[in-house]
Amino acid sequence: MNHFALVAWLLQGVSIPTPPISGEIEPLCVETRKLAAGGVAPCTGILWSPAQTREALKCAEVRVPMLEADLKRATDLCQVQQLQAQRNIEFRDKIIDQMLQQRVKTQDDDALSLLVAFALGTATGVLTVVLVK
Repeated sequence: MNHFALVAWLLQGVSIPTPPISGEIEPLCVETRKLAAGGVAPCTGILWSPAQTREALKCAEVRVPMLEADLKRATDLCQVQQLQAQRNIEFRDKIIDQMLQQRVKTQDDDALSLLVAFALGTATGVLTVVLVK
């Protein structure tokens, strides 16, 4: 709604003051004045034409709603990306948990395999010693 206040302010004819170019101090424009084409303004400042006012109104009526729609689309896209990132994190956590569980099972199996291999090796060694004698 601030853009409508700006346009209303511009429609009231308030000119934006600028510093004088020469060393003289000239009065500032504080209201709209009619000037003949090619005439010299009796004050300093930026003069705002009715055409510029219409262009500013067009901008407020067209560009502001477009920008608001762009902002909503960007906000929605950001929310979707956040949700997707959260799901990716949860999926990776599940995979890590499964891999850790498999590793624990594998370590238990490795310990059992090592014990069986040691027992078989010892038995083979003893049998070899008995048969060789």
